[in-house]
Amino acid sequence: MTRPHRYLARMILFLALVGLIAFVLHGTLYRAFMSNPVLDGFILAVLLIGILWNIRVASRLFPEVKWAETMRQSRSALVQPDPPRLLAPLARLITLSSGGDRVRLSFQASQAALDSLSGRLDEGREISPTPKISPATAHNA
Repeated sequence: MTRPHRYLARMILFLALVGLIAFVLHGTLYRAFMSNPVLDGFILAVLLIGILWNIRVASRLFPEVKWAETMRQSRSALVQPDPPRLLAPLARLITLSSGGDRVRLSFQASQAALDSLSGRLDEGREISPTPKISPATAHNA
């Protein structure tokens, strides 16, 4: 499983490169910023929030990777680790299907786990989740 260290290092390297370019162009950027400081300040604030949010999301993957690597080891005599939040559906499937020291999943079980994980990641991206309306409720309205 790919560790998030590599991606966090790339993010930080890119931010350092952008910071270096901003330092080189600081005079021009300052004059441009001062032409409309309120709007540009708002844009920079949103940019900073977005950067911090993406670093937070990438760092949330550390426990998931650790859990997956722990589960790849022989677990016959060891206690099962606590499942992480994003991979909780996969953890339930693995604990139900592991009979010996190796973990095996059928194609259907792995596809269901991937679909569930995709849904959980999509839910995390939603800004304002809309309530689900059942067809019966929509018909009566």
